[in-house]
Amino acid sequence: MNELSKHGVLINTGTQTLYEIQAILSEIDGLKSEIEKLGGQLDYFFPDADKVEARNLLKTRIQGLLSQLEKIAKPNREIK
Repeated sequence: MNELSKHGVLINTGTQTLYEIQAILSEIDGLKSEIEKLGGQLDYFFPDADKVEARNLLKTRIQGLLSQLEKIAKPNREIK
């Protein structure tokens, strides 16, 4: 029974990790979609400073999410 309990914890942890990864990937896809929308609205000769800033902030958010994903993927990650 004790062994089954240990494996159950590992399965639950693995499932939690999978959900975390899926959430991050989903958010990255949404942010990329927003960047594409802004890209279509930017005028290359007279760019709107607010739209350029928004695009840069979205790219920064993606970089942060990729860092989170990298931490999750590390094999020595602490189990919550």
